[in-house]
Amino acid sequence: MEKRQKATREAQKTLAILDALEPLEVHPQFRVRLMERIERENSASGWLNAGSSAGMTYRFAFIVLLIIVNVGSALVVFFNTTEQRAPLFSDMRTTISDDYSSPTFAYYEQPAAYSSDTETMETRTP
Repeated sequence: MEKRQKATREAQKTLAILDALEPLEVHPQFRVRLMERIERENSASGWLNAGSSAGMTYRFAFIVLLIIVNVGSALVVFFNTTEQRAPLFSDMRTTISDDYSSPTFAYYEQPAAYSSDTETMETRTP
């Protein structure tokens, strides 16, 4: 509860300071200069300006190109004559096999016999 009261007091102090500020005087030509600057920056922004006819032409051409691509892809999807079917279980069984014993996946070609496996206590030299 004490935190809330402290925050309320701080907010009231801040609002009192803001109320005590005098309003700023704006130069009479401020809006005119601002609009001139905006016009200058818009006219210097390049050949794809929203107000120029060349920019509108390029945008229109791009939109037409996108529509043609979308219609073309829709025609390919709808008029595709190849039959799409789910693979049968027998087809999957023949294509997917547990073939980890092939030489492709083998780390060694043949398992090597370790000397400790073949030695006996009599044949071992100290």
